[in-house]
Amino acid sequence: MFGIKKLLAARSRRRTHSQFDSSLRRTVRKVEGRIKFLLANPLGSILNPRKTNTPIPLSQVSSIFIIRHDALGDAVLTTPLWRYLQRHAPHIKIGVAGSDRSRIIFSNDPDIDEIYSFSKAPSIGLLKELLRARKTRWDVIVNLNYHDKTRGAIFAKIISPKGISATGIHGNSDKYERLYSVVAFRPSVEHPVPMVRQNAMVLKAAVDLPEDLYDELPSLPHYPKIENTYHQEISDILLRSGKKDYIIINSDASQLYREWGIDNCIALAELIAERYPERHVFLTSAPERAHVVLSKLPEGNSISYLRTPSILHLAVALRGAVAAVSPDTSIVHFAGAVRTPILGLYLEENEFPPIGSPSKVLLPEKGKLPSSIPVQTVFQALVELLGMTSDNEESSGSAVRRPTVIL
Repeated sequence: MFGIKKLLAARSRRRTHSQFDSSLRRTVRKVEGRIKFLLANPLGSILNPRKTNTPIPLSQVSSIFIIRHDALGDAVLTTPLWRYLQRHAPHIKIGVAGSDRSRIIFSNDPDIDEIYSFSKAPSIGLLKELLRARKTRWDVIVNLNYHDKTRGAIFAKIISPKGISATGIHGNSDKYERLYSVVAFRPSVEHPVPMVRQNAMVLKAAVDLPEDLYDELPSLPHYPKIENTYHQEISDILLRSGKKDYIIINSDASQLYREWGIDNCIALAELIAERYPERHVFLTSAPERAHVVLSKLPEGNSISYLRTPSILHLAVALRGAVAAVSPDTSIVHFAGAVRTPILGLYLEENEFPPIGSPSKVLLPEKGKLPSSIPVQTVFQALVELLGMTSDNEESSGSAVRRPTVIL
């Protein structure tokens, strides 16, 4: 009995990063993978995905359903798909399934017609959402949750029994070709390709779209209800501090081991305030961690904590910033989507880089955490990023739109 409890605990424990998994956790995952592979044949027979000639001509598609109920940053990186479809195929109805966290992004997006909330864990609420989606006869269901492909195949069948289902794979093509109508082959993790391009590869495998889809960049709409009051709040802070603009330092990450550390963030803020006296520095965090940051803020009017009641408030603040620094890839991708220069502090080189705005990425020494990146190294990278963007603004006379720069 104790052994079963131990296995269940290892299975249910939230996964952080594979390099930090225990040996038991790795064993459980290997066993799970083998079981899923063995079940592919009978499950494929049950699902019996529709097979047809793909990609389907755009004129024959009236609706597309996108499954994207995972990380916030991944949700942002999916926006190019419906932006492109809205411009080039406005007749297509677009549905998107997000998580409870990402739904707020989708709910405020004018290019999405129907929004659903999916959970990874089975629940009555999930079943209701699946059945609600089933009421619309979706032509194409695209699963972009690449770590939940088997579950996504089941969802696709429930949502649209006669629709075309598609996903992207690294390997095990035989397995997933039994579960989906069509699969797109994604590059391996050893040769990372921007997620926006991988998402486009999956959609193009199902629907006949022009190649220029690959050139589409992530973007977020404006949020007038928030902007009208929040811009004024930020302007008031700048007026009181006598500053002309601001830089954001995000202190949070989705997992603790990815964080750079509050003390490092404060030290960086002080260096910025000294080097750029005309600029204010805002530190941000999840609302529940505000007290931690506030307890460490130095005295003076150059550095303050910016309260962000929602992720949309942070998106609005990022849009007006001169630059931002973040160890959290979600915030990195938000910054890219609003074209704000961003300095990312990553754990590994194969994580998805910023896209859409001028950027730099710093990595720790191999085997170390982002918190080990020296403050002076981050500060110097930020100075270079600011210099790069200001030089381009002066020469072009307009906002900067440059490819990602990775250190």
